[in-house]
Amino acid sequence: IDDLFQFDALMDNALVARLADDATYKVHHSLLRIFVYDKMEQLNAFMKEHPSFLREHDLGVDALQRKLRLLSLTQLALASFKLTYEEVASSLVIDIGAVEQWVMDAVAVGLIDARIDGINKVVFVSRATQRAFSSGDWKMLQTNLGEWKKNVASILGVIQNAKSSAAAMK
Repeated sequence: IDDLFQFDALMDNALVARLADDATYKVHHSLLRIFVYDKMEQLNAFMKEHPSFLREHDLGVDALQRKLRLLSLTQLALASFKLTYEEVASSLVIDIGAVEQWVMDAVAVGLIDARIDGINKVVFVSRATQRAFSSGDWKMLQTNLGEWKKNVASILGVIQNAKSSAAAMK
């Protein structure tokens, strides 16, 4: 489970969704929801509110925090290709001195591709894994692919025209 970072399929499962209303499993569902959508503040509040749940299910606080910090960094990286150390530290609820290590950890597990500029205290993200993929995300992807297709067709047209013009000049 250490290598599992996408939980949205579980949230979309009808049986799992019904757990939100079940008194016995409502807390389980709340924790799952945090890992699909939320950030460190929500996890910290959950851990404070349900310490016996964590002990009962042998859920290590450090492991939960590590996973959610990596997911939070991924979500932040999707929003911007350029992240300041301050933004990362604030989102992950960490000291600014730990930013580089968290970025390297996220790169190591394959959640992001990034370059660290330690002098300017900036992280440049070239790729980030989508944390949750909803129907709205599929629609946005379809729109983006349509636009890219039009742009490529336009570029190919320009290249063809340039070739034709160059051939006519010879």
